Amino acid sequence: MHGEEATRQIREFEESTGSMGFTPIIALSGASDKEDQIAYFKAGMDGIISKPLDTKTLARSVKDSIGFIEKLHSQGPFKLADRASKPLRVRTVGQTTLFDC
Repeated sequence: MHGEEATRQIREFEESTGSMGFTPIIALSGASDKEDQIAYFKAGMDGIISKPLDTKTLARSVKDSIGFIEKLHSQGPFKLADRASKPLRVRTVGQTTLFDC
């Protein structure tokens, strides 16, 4: 199972249980062009950290991203269907591209 499918399954589980909680999902990928970003966004990911990177960059990117992701998810339960119809907007934090929906 690849990251997009794993993400879809996590998001579908969150939807089906009516969970107000969320699982932040940020891809670690060498593929981060616009097409990849759209596919990751529609799968339910919150962003992408571009490779290559070191552990300090990873830790900083995740720390800087958490507040932004929490804000997005606090707006209500996550729905995959919502993302299918929305345009992709991004915000960059260091090496991390976050999806703003």
